[in-house]
Amino acid sequence: MSTKTFHDDDRKLEVQENEGQINLYIEGEINELGINLAPSDAPALALAILEAAGHRPVAYDPERLAGDDLLAYIAHRLAVHVGDEAKRTAKAKDKAELEAEALELYKAAYPVHADWDWKSVANTDKWLAVARRAREMKAEK
Repeated sequence: MSTKTFHDDDRKLEVQENEGQINLYIEGEINELGINLAPSDAPALALAILEAAGHRPVAYDPERLAGDDLLAYIAHRLAVHVGDEAKRTAKAKDKAELEAEALELYKAAYPVHADWDWKSVANTDKWLAVARRAREMKAEK
């Protein structure tokens, strides 16, 4: 477990890595607040902190890569990473939804096989294409 602590006059922020989780603890005079984040959220959190501190994302400029410009470039790289992760997550979600739609279409076509492991008995590429076309037809209306 690793811990980093940040203080101001009467409060502290503690950032811990503990068994694959990121834990944020804010302690003050009156109360305490804890937030648990997945490690995959760390780049977005770091980007939010940099942007809040005024370091807006700026693409690489070899003539100006020092000091605040370096932090702006780091913010840029984090923004690119966070955007790429969002695209990958959206693509995986869409794929899972398309597979669920294909399964429903398969079950509708072959109700007697509804309890079977459809990926082992069906041509999944064909059913994914059918589900994709059903989406297209729905969008055309």
